[in-house]
Amino acid sequence: MRVYMRKHDGEDKYAELDHTKAGFMSGDIIITTTEQEYHELTGMLLFENISGVTVKEPAETYSLEKAVSALVFFTKLPHSVSIKRSSETVRMMVTM
Repeated sequence: MRVYMRKHDGEDKYAELDHTKAGFMSGDIIITTTEQEYHELTGMLLFENISGVTVKEPAETYSLEKAVSALVFFTKLPHSVSIKRSSETVRMMVTM
């Protein structure tokens, strides 16, 4: 399954990755856009014994709070992303 993540070069660009090469780690968040993607990803993470990764159910908007080191992956490119950073956490508003 393809997932997208925001590049860390200061530009508003996204990288497309295969979920097996994404290297999900504890604290990461995956935002899904369909019920099928949600169930498929939660099943894959369970089967591959990857814990600590949050898979969000499909919704129009998301309000997220994550650690600075955590990454957010998308199954479809978001319409808009608003980010507010502090020293310990990052708050994101995502519209799909």
